[in-house]
Amino acid sequence: MAEADPRGPSDDERFAASVKRLREARGWSQGELAKRMTEAGFEGFHQTTISRIEKNERPVRVGEAHGLARTLGTMVGAMIAPTGAWELVDNAQRQFEQTVNELGRLHSSASSFEGCKSLLQQDVEALEALEPIDQLEPDLAKWIEAIRTRTAYYLSLSPEAVARQAVEPIDWGDSDETR
Repeated sequence: MAEADPRGPSDDERFAASVKRLREARGWSQGELAKRMTEAGFEGFHQTTISRIEKNERPVRVGEAHGLARTLGTMVGAMIAPTGAWELVDNAQRQFEQTVNELGRLHSSASSFEGCKSLLQQDVEALEALEPIDQLEPDLAKWIEAIRTRTAYYLSLSPEAVARQAVEPIDWGDSDETR
């Protein structure tokens, strides 16, 4: 029986184990990973290639290592980092990607909000351009005034103000009853 290396697994062994762990975490077969590597421009990747890499029977070139890391959504450094460190790096990378995605959604929502406000402002201005309000049918005049009152607050908001309000903590008061 071979003795364990007191220094722990080598970079090659950690990389091989990471390929398998990350592939399985994504629910991909070895064939699926091989297909994705081929699509990424790495010719000659087959299911058996992935199997041999995961068993640390086939050396991986630097370019292939970067391709595998990219395909698996991580970095080479994270794949060879000592146990525990890779998990922190992977988690930070995933959280970074989610943060970037949420920022994109926030930006899109802010743009949509501004577009809606612009259309609402046009509609309110069109209502205000009607005959003098005191010469309109009473019910219509009431509705126009109600719309102006209700929309004034929303038209005054900026995406920045809404974002600030969204991240402010909720004041629950001192009583458990308010929760």
